[in-house]
Amino acid sequence: MIRNALALIILAITGQPVGQPAVPVDAPSALVEVQPLISVQSALGAWRGYIVDAAGSPQALEASFFTGLRPNTVFGYFRLDEPGKPELIVRRLGRLVDGQMLFDLKERGHIALRLIEGRLVGELDDPSGQLRHVAAGAVELDRLRH
Repeated sequence: MIRNALALIILAITGQPVGQPAVPVDAPSALVEVQPLISVQSALGAWRGYIVDAAGSPQALEASFFTGLRPNTVFGYFRLDEPGKPELIVRRLGRLVDGQMLFDLKERGHIALRLIEGRLVGELDDPSGQLRHVAAGAVELDRLRH
């Protein structure tokens, strides 16, 4: 009886059953790793990587970013070089919006990039085919140089 009363007092004080951990083992962590927002300075330079389409096929992509004329803008040069086809370079003015760099393409298409762990990752939506045969896909770029 005293043991039960003691257990009830401990439960009342801690709000946890006796012998139970304060936080369940499978509970999600309260610590969330916050990624830094992309800035013009963090994006400047040359990058190389891939556009991966819905079928999982990668297409080589090089991108270079230079300071734009207005605050929070960049000039982006996107270079695709496919074997057997002439080199394609698309130049677009990008802007920083909600933590990402956004470049508009024809017919409401876009390239949206975020900075995650030192890499630029994002998405391509190109309904007009401006960047050749990849209509949509994931973009992954690693820094070549500043």
